[in-house]
Amino acid sequence: MKRNIVFGAALCMIAPTAQATTYLLDFDPTVACSSSCTDSSEILQTYGDQPGVDVVYDGEPATPGLQNFLYWSTGYSGLDDIAYYAGGATLSFVAASGYQVGLQSLTLGAWPSTNRDLGFTITDLADASTLLDTGIQTVLGTTPSVFNFDFSSTTGLQVTFLVLRFSLSADRGGRVSCARPRLRSAI
Repeated sequence: MKRNIVFGAALCMIAPTAQATTYLLDFDPTVACSSSCTDSSEILQTYGDQPGVDVVYDGEPATPGLQNFLYWSTGYSGLDDIAYYAGGATLSFVAASGYQVGLQSLTLGAWPSTNRDLGFTITDLADASTLLDTGIQTVLGTTPSVFNFDFSSTTGLQVTFLVLRFSLSADRGGRVSCARPRLRSAI
């Protein structure tokens, strides 16, 4: 079964400098929510945390407090088990002291299997430098867009999903989809 984070999907590497552990943030519906996930369930802030890395979801950075991402089962460019929120949301991978966190890929999907203009930036939390800015790109409704890269930081990395404007059906409330991270960490 293909699992993706449609608003923050990445392969992350976490490790103490000498060794690295790679894991996929997959939004497994049996553990990503407080009980088994159903469509629109809130994803736990602790989901995805690993020794050496804190994964922080913030659906609305301009609003005080963290706004959890939401889970959706299908319909994002053929991806299953995704996280989503409105444009402007952030997904941060914060390294613990003595650790390094890396981001290797991100997969974007479009809801509801319709072409959408989406994009994201990746920032190094050490100095707020922009490592990647995709700009707005058309993500096909039938095929996810995969972005491969290799960024690392001893402080952390943040993915910011760009603010987007488009009409969705009333039951979707103007939310947009985005990504699946592959993470790596090292000490």
